[in-house]
Amino acid sequence: MERVVLVDTNIWVYAFGIGKEDEKWKFLLCESLLMELTEKGFVIYAPKQVAKELGRVALKYGLNCDEKGRMLEKISRVAILLSEEVADIKLACELMQSYNLQYWDALIYAIAIRYNIPLVITEDKTYPKILYKNFALEIVNPF
Repeated sequence: MERVVLVDTNIWVYAFGIGKEDEKWKFLLCESLLMELTEKGFVIYAPKQVAKELGRVALKYGLNCDEKGRMLEKISRVAILLSEEVADIKLACELMQSYNLQYWDALIYAIAIRYNIPLVITEDKTYPKILYKNFALEIVNPF
């Protein structure tokens, strides 16, 4: 069986070394985590939303367009980017109500559910598991 994982924006941000000075330990941890997932043969997915959010965060920390472009190219070499569909937005609204989630977190979980990706790695852990019909989504905070 193929091992798959969806990696949220904050993990990519830290892996690229973007953040506050006192968060350098997170940079190393996330970079190592992504390398380990790759070495262990995981298929890594990321919502296209990650590219949009990464661009916003990079702008906040003063990165130029070339640097943002290089980061996005690197993500596209390591991960399969997934688009959201109308059904994901509807499911995200259901998850928001059922689990009291923020919209963007719920959308990422909805995308993972639609693609049958049983594991999401994110800093924004609100629940250890999201149950939807016969699908259990595990949410792991590496910190």
